Amino acid sequence: MKLGIAYHFCLSKAKGRDINMLEKVEEWEKLPNITKRKKRLAAEIKFAWQLAQNVDSSWLPLVEQAMEQTAEAEKSGDWSEALVARVEELLSPMAAAAKEYRIICPAHAHIDMNWQWSYDETVTTTLDTFETMLDILEEYPEYKFSQSQASVYRIVEEYAPQMLDKIRKYVKEGRWEVTASTWVEADKNMPVGESFARHALYTKSYLADLLEIDADSLDIDFEPDTFGHSRHVPEMDSKFGVKYYYHCRGNDGGPCLYRWKSPSGAELIMYRDPYFYLGYVGTNIADAVLDLTKSTGLKTVLRVYGVGDHGGGPTRRDIELLLEMGTWPIFPEIRMGTFREYFQEAEKIRDSLPVLDEEINFICDGCYSSQSRIKAEIFAASVSCGMRRPGRPLPIRVQDIKRIIAEPGRRCCLTSSMISSPAPAFRPPESMPADSTRT
Repeated sequence: MKLGIAYHFCLSKAKGRDINMLEKVEEWEKLPNITKRKKRLAAEIKFAWQLAQNVDSSWLPLVEQAMEQTAEAEKSGDWSEALVARVEELLSPMAAAAKEYRIICPAHAHIDMNWQWSYDETVTTTLDTFETMLDILEEYPEYKFSQSQASVYRIVEEYAPQMLDKIRKYVKEGRWEVTASTWVEADKNMPVGESFARHALYTKSYLADLLEIDADSLDIDFEPDTFGHSRHVPEMDSKFGVKYYYHCRGNDGGPCLYRWKSPSGAELIMYRDPYFYLGYVGTNIADAVLDLTKSTGLKTVLRVYGVGDHGGGPTRRDIELLLEMGTWPIFPEIRMGTFREYFQEAEKIRDSLPVLDEEINFICDGCYSSQSRIKAEIFAASVSCGMRRPGRPLPIRVQDIKRIIAEPGRRCCLTSSMISSPAPAFRPPESMPADSTRT
């Protein structure tokens, strides 16, 4: 049932007759030329209605009076500041209850390392995105940004090292959150345990050195677009110091906030984002707040925002609207924050969270049967790691193998059938002298 239909049904039942004013309120938000004042009142009235239905039914007459006033304004066309003030004053007994609910909004720019483009475009996308985010961080002191994948930080180090001092500065200030505990957002089914271990080892040591941070602070496994999750992920992640796991795919229909337990008993606090990671900021941001708080047990809700896949991140429009909505009196508290801030809230109710003790599969069936050429070459690179004989060095430098496997051989190429033009794969030399001294 859509929210608009649900509101209409509840209101009709409450008043004992067919009333469609609240449904009309929702329709206003969809109009292309709707005014800011009308949007503001529509959003506040909808949230007030949720509070009346779920917290205190004695507020219902206030909401009905507010809708009657907006109905008169719709007829007269008078959407003045005075009207906004009158309606908000009418609903003011609900203001304190409204602010008991909080929306934490982490900004993110999802960057696919090579989905429908080559690696050189990934480099350009990363640098453009980071440059924009640094500009926005300078413009808006309230703004915070979160970014995963050690591979994108490696791009910055290699192609735009001048950005690193600014990134380090904002990391130290708590305004740039590093959500990477793996080199890329990895597949969680095919790799063996050693591969998972190396991902964590190389990522934590690299980022700790590059960004001058504590490796133990990298405690989030950020996998928004991963096509399935092995049951043993909590076991491996917990050994790497990971406590929290963010994902969007899998466990559909299950709880958003839960604990995921491996056969050994090791567990992670999980968040399955019902809105996905490509969040759009709109005045409907509070529409499902009370439903989510009922399902999670927290009065704090997570809403991720920012253009992604091909990078981009949040826009200035997004930030300006979040700042504006944060001033509305009959609305949840809204602030730009981080994923860790939300997970720290979740820690407070860890023991009451539901537990999942099975794998989170299957997603995008058939994706393991594609990209055979790239998989074959990744396998060749992996095999070369085991070609070392006593007294002989490795035929390919270990550093090269790490980058071959971690960067071009990410989830999209290794396991996805949704890729149309993969990045050129590394082709190892057909032969190498037996007395090679490359190590």
